[in-house]
Amino acid sequence: MCRSSSRSPQELDLQVENVVLLQIATLHPDHLTPEELIVRLEDPSDTGRAAILNAIGALKRSGLVRLTGEVVEPTYAAVRAVEILQP
Repeated sequence: MCRSSSRSPQELDLQVENVVLLQIATLHPDHLTPEELIVRLEDPSDTGRAAILNAIGALKRSGLVRLTGEVVEPTYAAVRAVEILQP
């Protein structure tokens, strides 16, 4: 996951949230733990790990994902939105 320095921190956060949400929703009905998601997104760096965990938290607060036990699951609304918005 590459972060460009020409973007604001808010734009970078939204970019990471977008990547995380797309990954979670497209894998549905398969589910990953946050750690598995970090590995899958190939960003084991401390900065990338923190950004992915922050994105999961933001998506959870927005009602787009939920944590069930140790796995991250998309809500139906998130899956449907990704279906509609994907080209």
